[in-house]
Amino acid sequence: MGIGLAVIGGVALLGWLAAVVWVLARRPPADLRPELMRALPDIAKALEALSRDEGLDAGLRERARRARRYVAWPIDLLPWIDLDDLVIALDALRRVHEAGGLAPLERAWSGDSLGWNALRAALGLPREWDAA
Repeated sequence: MGIGLAVIGGVALLGWLAAVVWVLARRPPADLRPELMRALPDIAKALEALSRDEGLDAGLRERARRARRYVAWPIDLLPWIDLDDLVIALDALRRVHEAGGLAPLERAWSGDSLGWNALRAALGLPREWDAA
């Protein structure tokens, strides 16, 4: 019984470490993080809107729904920061953008222009004031 628990604990630890490595590898650039963290409530609202957007594929709506639930969940993978919430939310938004373009994100966004431009930059798009 003791060895079985040790194996389960070891597997759980390895899984957690793999998830931490994934989050750290996918984190947005340092200059965008403060603005994206400030916009995280607006990002969560956008995920909620995307989860109800009938114009999106059911798989994308489900991805947005799951990301929104993760962001709202009080237990974090990295308990000392919300970086995992941000990375998971951005991953879902990136998938929506890759599949449906910018239009679904524009429809879902209800936040301010600073958050929108930080999100655009995190997705690899030019900021709106840079595009002119």
